[in-house]
Amino acid sequence: MKYSEKAYIAKASGRIHIPESPQLGKFEERGFYKGYTALDEELGVARVKWLSGTNRNVARGFKAINAIYVLSENDTMLPVAIMDAGYITRIRTAAVSALAFRHLARKDSETLAILSVGLQGRTHLEAAVCELKILNRVMVWNV
Repeated sequence: MKYSEKAYIAKASGRIHIPESPQLGKFEERGFYKGYTALDEELGVARVKWLSGTNRNVARGFKAINAIYVLSENDTMLPVAIMDAGYITRIRTAAVSALAFRHLARKDSETLAILSVGLQGRTHLEAAVCELKILNRVMVWNV
């Protein structure tokens, strides 16, 4: 979580550069490709998240949306990691919610409402338990 908080502070102060993300195609039609890039001078890394999606994959037994991260270090400009983005995205998204819990929630918050019992909902619950120390009730809604 400390990295997420530092990254948002660095982004707000202009130390991380995140350009506009190009998208090819539309999900509702054939599908899409999208690239998210970022350059973090403080950590000495650059990354790209390559995302693609099509509803046609569900009938084929694949997820509708898939992504990978490629991480390069700035000194040599060489890739140092290629990672599945599903896990990283799930954890990073919940970490952002945890930051919101930390800075925006009342300190005496005892109740949490979650919309969705899927993977994101469960991961957000884990983040809430870490930040909302006296949480004693969770209300969940799902389709």
